[in-house]
Amino acid sequence: MKKILLFSALLLALIVSCHKPVKPDDEKPPDEIANAIWPFHENSFWEFDVWEVVSGEDFDYFEKYHVEEIFADSGKRVAKIKFTKYTEDTTFAEFTFWWGNKAEGLFEFAPFGDVFSAFDEQRLLFKFPATDMDSFQTYSWDFTNPYTMLFFDIGIPTMVVPAGSFEGCVGYQLHRQVGHEPPVDNYYYFKPDTGYIRYEKYEAGSLVKTRSLKTLAITGD
Repeated sequence: MKKILLFSALLLALIVSCHKPVKPDDEKPPDEIANAIWPFHENSFWEFDVWEVVSGEDFDYFEKYHVEEIFADSGKRVAKIKFTKYTEDTTFAEFTFWWGNKAEGLFEFAPFGDVFSAFDEQRLLFKFPATDMDSFQTYSWDFTNPYTMLFFDIGIPTMVVPAGSFEGCVGYQLHRQVGHEPPVDNYYYFKPDTGYIRYEKYEAGSLVKTRSLKTLAITGD
């Protein structure tokens, strides 16, 4: 009888030891917010066809945003996103972004890089929801001089891209001019609850870059 009890105790200890211990300070990531302009779930991805004019020459390549991990940091839902630029046979750039949605919009929580090191103060990328022609400040490389971005959601046509047709998109305009350089206008289009759809860049009124959604996969956590 003692042998049976001893064996049972050892078996119970073995079963318990096989389970991953949960630290008291572990946080469960909050659920993704409803109606996010770019919802992030682990293993979701968005791939884009990119066309760009550089020094008068046309270049075509691809870009991909892949959600590698979702975790919690101080109560915030953080997405680790691998961003890749590549051609059919060559990868020429890779970055890691640390982004997430809050009630006020899409935020960046840490500088891009492989190691998460949170900003003292999170940075707004795209305000959402917003009202038509609403303006707000978004981050720039000069953190002391943020850009002003304009939100609009009226008069946007159906976005037709390789991934399909998307109605009900919202848009953002970012206008910049540095010194005597020509003015630059950037337009970003999102389909709420689907994500990034289209990008257009104009220099002095001429289209010089587009990013069009090619394929996507939105998973659940």
